[in-house]
Formats: sequence, C-alpha cells, structure tokens
Amino acid sequence: MSRTLVGDLGGTNTRFAISVDGEAELTHVKQFRNASFPDFDDVLSLYLAEAGDPDLSGVCIAAAGPVAMGELRMTNINWVLSEAGLRKRLGVDTALLINDLQAFGYALEVLGHDDLVGVCNANAPAIPQGQKLVVNLGTGFNISVTTTSVGGKVLALRSETGHASMPSIIIDALEGHVSEDDLDELVTYEKLFSGRGLEWLYRKMSGANAPARSGKEIVDAAMAASPDEDCLSTVGLYAEATGLLCADLVKHFLPTGGIYLTGSVATMLRHKALADAFYDCFQSAPSLPNLPKEIRCSLINDPFAALKGCAFLIDSEV
Repeated sequence: MSRTLVGDLGGTNTRFAISVDGEAELTHVKQFRNASFPDFDDVLSLYLAEAGDPDLSGVCIAAAGPVAMGELRMTNINWVLSEAGLRKRLGVDTALLINDLQAFGYALEVLGHDDLVGVCNANAPAIPQGQKLVVNLGTGFNISVTTTSVGGKVLALRSETGHASMPSIIIDALEGHVSEDDLDELVTYEKLFSGRGLEWLYRKMSGANAPARSGKEIVDAAMAASPDEDCLSTVGLYAEATGLLCADLVKHFLPTGGIYLTGSVATMLRHKALADAFYDCFQSAPSLPNLPKEIRCSLINDPFAALKGCAFLIDSEV
C-alpha cells in the first residue's frame, strides 16, 4: 500500500492529508492556522504526530508562492521549504513542490460534477484536450493553465500573473466609480483581484465613514438576504470587473476547456445577480475569430481541491 503526504499551504491556513494508492478520497485531512506556527516544520511535525507517523512513499506540497530550483518561499509568511529538505525530513525518494494554482489545475482531472458550480455557459461543449484556465480570487491573485502534451501527460503550468501589470480594460471599467488618483494605485492584477483589493474598492466606493470589513465580510454582506447596499454595489462592480478580466484572459490563454474560479472572493459568483453581472461583461468583450464565444465558466466547490490535485500529480510520479 502506497501512502503519500499531500499539503496545501495557503496565505492563512495549511491543510494536510494522506493519499492512499492514488485514490481520490483522502484520509487524515487536517487544517491548521499558519499564524500559530513559527515555521513549516512545526506544523508538519504536529500533523505527522496526529496522523500516527505514517510510513510515506512520497510528498507533494502546493503553496502560495513561487517555486524555483526546488525551493519555495511563501509569499505571505516567512516559511521556506525545499524538495531536498522534505526528502531528508520524511525519508522519501520523491518530493514535489508546486504552486497552489498548479494543484488546482491538476485537480480538474479528478473533480466530479458535484465539485463544480456553473457560473455561465454551463452547457457549452468543452473542446477535447482544450486548455483549461484556473483563476484564483483569494488572499492573493494568480492563474494556472492546464494543457496536455502530445504524449497525453497533463501539465499544469506555473505563473505569477498577480504581479503583472493591470490591463487598461479594467481601469476603464472603474472610471467614474473611483477617482483618477486612486486608480493610479492599481498597478498589478493583485492590487484589485484579491481579498485586499476588494477591501480597497469597498473603501473607495463607500467612503471614510463606512465600517471596516474584510473581503469575506464584504462578500457575505452583499449576498445576505437583506444585503448591505454599499457592499452590494462594491461587489456588483467587482463582479463586472472580474467578467472583463476573464474575457481578457481568454485572449491570453485560449481556455477552450473552460475557466475555473476559486478563492474566498470568487464565492460571490454563487449569487445569481452577481453571476449575471459577471456573465454580461464576460460575453460583451470582443471575441477572436475561430474562438468559441461561449466558454464554460465554473466555480470550484471542493475545499480540498488543491490536495486532490497534489495527490493526482504525486501518484503519477511515485
């Protein structure tokens, strides 16, 4: 029996699980608050003890940060991991470090119909082996493209798109809602398309007297049965901007296999009015010749999708 350790290191929480013989169902799933641990080895040691110190054949960790030369430096916390260090620490031959959005890309190979929520174009046919685009609107912003090699191997590609320059189509959409001086602050994608970015837009639209709210609180208040009007206006504009963003990303990555959104802010698209606002802007953008006008957009509904993506990848490597 093969047991592999899989992990998902986010900006706020860390999740671990054990994958047995590559099965989609994970065991010993645990979540920990990053702020409770000074470094990664502390949380890893606690998890292994709680899981009964299992005999492992490999490990795959996805994290919110860039991976280079087998080393990962977390973006939002001061943790550093290396594949060599994990092999030594766990006594395994195979250790993989990947970006968290890559893990979501691999998860698309194992997620079922119930793990996805349709946002728009739910009946649009996906082109076989078409590229798929994962878009994260959470603590930060990033994307990953999943493609298939000539030999049939699934490849989820690395990206740090959150640090790329904000496209003008988004700036133009916010004019009239946010002052020109404030718009100058939106120099990268992540400045807007993240929890902090939603908080920024809320402050700019609601004024100095509006109560302070986190990104999640803004989304929740907008989706409540009796919504807060400032939050609803903010999230409505944000949903429109996200639709324009995804339409722009279509031209970059040609995701004929669909667009898949994830992250705490992306949950706004569960609300029909907000999903409709997204759809109107997504469909309004000019399309390219020979590119389907209707591209399926879905919300990833599985909280353990990144872990399942790690399990899929490590099973193909061990």
